[in-house]
Amino acid sequence: GATTPPIRPTPRGRKRSMSLSESLKNGTSVSHASAESVHFVKEFIQGNIDRTLYSKLILNLYFVYTTLEAELDTHGPTNFPTVHFP
Repeated sequence: GATTPPIRPTPRGRKRSMSLSESLKNGTSVSHASAESVHFVKEFIQGNIDRTLYSKLILNLYFVYTTLEAELDTHGPTNFPTVHFP
């Protein structure tokens, strides 16, 4: 399973929180590994999906990213203040 990387000290001796990219990588590694073994994803990565199916995927992703961005607006200022610029 995924492990949480340790919090690294900053040059001034203070601890800093995990970066956004580190948090995303850590938090999604198991899901990404699982998704990559799904037939649809394998075909998608190889460019073997039909245009209509791809269009449905993109439309559905709109709703996923709308939700993700709303959550980032809620939690970003506290958890990722150095990279969240709404």
